[in-house]
Amino acid sequence: MQLDWPELTLQPINLYNCPKQFWRDNMTLTTKDVNDRLRQISEVDLLEILDITSEDILDRFQDKIDQRRDYFEEDLED
Repeated sequence: MQLDWPELTLQPINLYNCPKQFWRDNMTLTTKDVNDRLRQISEVDLLEILDITSEDILDRFQDKIDQRRDYFEEDLED
């Protein structure tokens, strides 16, 4: 009796093409992994994903706003 074996290839497996469910089921991301992935998306998308509002930004970065107050005053007067 002769067995039919599927043709085997030595092509590497591209893990990036695996379904998202594979990653959810088989991998726990570290904080660094999550941050690295988030760095790859646009700032606007990141703000939407994190549900960050303009008020959140203003509250969080008041010190930077104070440092650049002259710039804002000149720009807002126009």
